[in-house]
Amino acid sequence: MTYTNPTQTSRKKTPQDNTDEPVTVKQTHTPSSAPPSFKKQLGASLMDFIFWMGLAALVLAGIVAMASSGKGQLKVNTTLTEVSEIRQGADAWVGAGTDTTGVSLTEICKEGYGYSKATWCSANQFGGTYTVTTSANKSFIDITISNVDAENILALANKLAPVSSERCPKADSSCTSIKTSGSDITVTM
Repeated sequence: MTYTNPTQTSRKKTPQDNTDEPVTVKQTHTPSSAPPSFKKQLGASLMDFIFWMGLAALVLAGIVAMASSGKGQLKVNTTLTEVSEIRQGADAWVGAGTDTTGVSLTEICKEGYGYSKATWCSANQFGGTYTVTTSANKSFIDITISNVDAENILALANKLAPVSSERCPKADSSCTSIKTSGSDITVTM
């Protein structure tokens, strides 16, 4: 539907044009371009605020959930790094030989082997300790990780299996270089 509002205006004389004829100008308004008869709301409404606050709460809940599950994975990955460092410390303690008889965490953490200030000299990521002993095969060491969380013990054992002396793909009954007992894991490296 189109509304027509004819108005008469006189045309101004320009230097290029010598006519003084009146010109009819039609102004048309469609319903969508018609001037509003009411004021539109400006700014955000209460519903907008509630929607965005709800969305922000969902995002925050997702981040918190990921952080708590990620914290366990961080402990597992950090423990894996620490166990590798303990093996490197044992190699530094042994020197050029391969006999690890007499090795212990106390010996590895002595000044001079590069690990005296390592955090794993006093505690592991799970609040327990590490214990280092000579394995049945004197060129390997057994590293025991105590107080591992029940929800992380299998994940940690499976991550340690490929770096153990047997290079197992997974910590299962066929892999004798990884042993779990309660909240402790012993890996032979």
